[in-house]
Amino acid sequence: MGTRKHGFTLIELLVVIAIIALLMSILMPALGRAREQARRMACAGNQKSTGMAMLMYASENDGKFPPNTYSNWANELSFFTTDQIVGPTPHGYEIGTRGDKHTLYCPSIKHSNAPGADHPAGWQFSLAWGKGPPWEWQDETGLTKGQRMGYFRIVWYFWLLDKVTPDGTPNNLFEIQGHPRKGWIHSTDRYRRFREAALSPIHHPAQFEFITDETFSDAPSGADPRSSAWGGPPIDGGYPSQGFAHYTGHMRGGVPAGSNIFYLDGHREWRPFKDGEPDSADPAAYGYDEVLKRGKGGGAGWPYFWW
Repeated sequence: MGTRKHGFTLIELLVVIAIIALLMSILMPALGRAREQARRMACAGNQKSTGMAMLMYASENDGKFPPNTYSNWANELSFFTTDQIVGPTPHGYEIGTRGDKHTLYCPSIKHSNAPGADHPAGWQFSLAWGKGPPWEWQDETGLTKGQRMGYFRIVWYFWLLDKVTPDGTPNNLFEIQGHPRKGWIHSTDRYRRFREAALSPIHHPAQFEFITDETFSDAPSGADPRSSAWGGPPIDGGYPSQGFAHYTGHMRGGVPAGSNIFYLDGHREWRPFKDGEPDSADPAAYGYDEVLKRGKGGGAGWPYFWW
């Protein structure tokens, strides 16, 4: 007598599919959080390695950091400055002769129109800008020291380095706000307030942020951060004219989760975004109000930088 083969009924199949869908709905957010946590840790490691390289440079140069000469935004570093961190990249596409240029880019930012270490519009921004598009790697081997101080790269961290032109003129477009008083880091024991010629002493290096994640907002000082656009096309500057955009890292639910911060004394910490709002006691942002006062742009264009 033959045996009868039994298969799954439609109801049984639907139950299995529903169980799988339920498990996926539970596991996927957890996996996403785990991936972001891994990126956050990698990001903190980037800041630690690059920050320690700069502190080592300062220890060999009377406590002074390299001049970040002509760049205006905090996510811009001169060629000369990056030389001290990862070494030169003779033709741009190399990773660096002493380190890896990718350590200057937050792994949490993943957008096709945000050129980073592997694109001339990111790594060779001011050198390649006048020659593109099409964007092509440029030869850096013939640049003088003065030129390397003048050309700058777009990175994906905020560096609070003092900006001074070769003739000694302060070139900080933005003012760092917050309490206690902060400013642009000139050396391990001196900082500069907005466009002030004189330097102020740093008494507590552990209170001075040196490197932070980049968080861009189009909201003015004191505005509700929930109404902000956190990077992307709303942020003005040279990038949008070429189809590029600046972005915020470590996003969660459409708003920033927070920022990794490397301090001048060499320690690092994670600051939740709720602790970095402009009206908090923590130093939170710089630039927007001073930009408007000096007629540099309108309310919808220039970014407000947070940490």
